[in-house]
Amino acid sequence: MRKFSLIMIVFILSTTLAFAAQTATPSVDDPATPVDAEVALITGNSVAGAKIQVTGGPQQLSPVYADDDGDFEITVGLAQESENSFFITAEIDGEDKSEAIQVLIVEGEEAAQAYEEESGEDLTAPDQPEVDHDSIETDKLSYTIEGTGEEDTTVLINGEDSGVTVDSDGTFEIEVDLTGNGVEDTFDIRLQDDAGNISSKVRVEIESGTENDEDEEEEEEEEEEEDEDDNDFSDTRGHWGHGHIQRLRALGIVSGHDGTNEFRPNHSIGRDAILKMAIEAFYDDDEIDTDEGDDLFGDVPRGSWFRHYVRIGERDDIIDGESDGKYHPERNVTRAAALKIILRTAKISIITGGNGDFADVPTDAWFAGYVDWAKENGVVGGYDDGLFHGEREMTRAEVSKIIALVLDYLEEQE
Repeated sequence: MRKFSLIMIVFILSTTLAFAAQTATPSVDDPATPVDAEVALITGNSVAGAKIQVTGGPQQLSPVYADDDGDFEITVGLAQESENSFFITAEIDGEDKSEAIQVLIVEGEEAAQAYEEESGEDLTAPDQPEVDHDSIETDKLSYTIEGTGEEDTTVLINGEDSGVTVDSDGTFEIEVDLTGNGVEDTFDIRLQDDAGNISSKVRVEIESGTENDEDEEEEEEEEEEEDEDDNDFSDTRGHWGHGHIQRLRALGIVSGHDGTNEFRPNHSIGRDAILKMAIEAFYDDDEIDTDEGDDLFGDVPRGSWFRHYVRIGERDDIIDGESDGKYHPERNVTRAAALKIILRTAKISIITGGNGDFADVPTDAWFAGYVDWAKENGVVGGYDDGLFHGEREMTRAEVSKIIALVLDYLEEQE
């Protein structure tokens, strides 16, 4: 009985540790829907400091980070007169990305008006603000932007609360700091009402020709650092995958993660991102059209940054949907699925079935042929236990290595 109890304790502890490796799913506040707006605000709560990533919608979005209380908010663009589908995940260092939570926001003028009449809620965004000038040249290092908008709305500048409210006469003024040295600064101005509805933006571009020695010194230091780094990603120097990653960067296949100079080589990679990498690597530019197509997976909304890659993947028999009829772009890709996507995109001829090189790859497994080809051509190897572990998630560095080695193989065949 004591032995049985010990086994049960070990089993429960092991299960707990396994599940502890994944960040908890964030909670998301119910968004206003339907709305008559070009953008909407998604708010919620997660683990303090967690990286919050939103996929879906008409733009690829940079992540935000939960504050010390775990609260977060992110502004998303809305495809007009349609249902917008977003997937929100959380991730903290040392843990896997959380399960995704889906948020649906319907954008439509008539639908919003009908709901407003029924519920009494305000679901219509303020009109776009107007500014006196949208292209300015000045000899100062600061400038006051003047404009008009809906009374008592808050003025947002580049997505942040400016602390300025539109006066009762419909006017506002915001003083902004400028870079100087002939650099053109860009400011996106929006209005937000008390109900949280956000207007479309008006862009103001201001160029100051005044010298700013402090900024020049900072730019020189940054340029020196870039020269020293030899255009490396800041987090790949010394990494085992550095050479493969840099090669893909030089070819324009990969870029900094979320607009930074970080590649995040040890992070898992989603089904949306790997498809983009593979198509950019193995298709000519004139083969990558941006037609979004019709009758695509229900969780790949029109206007999303990855939709045309998914359309190409489905059209060319690179990808299949899941059993529920969806693509699930937010899910991390496994080793088995990654090989299938990469080798199909590269148009590598695969013989069905396997030769049993790995004990955990049955010869009749759907991915056996891909694994055998990759093993025979030096693209992948097994783990120390002699197994392939096709169920494990692939990292961004591992995917980069496979793509680089398959490019080598194709070059040798020419």
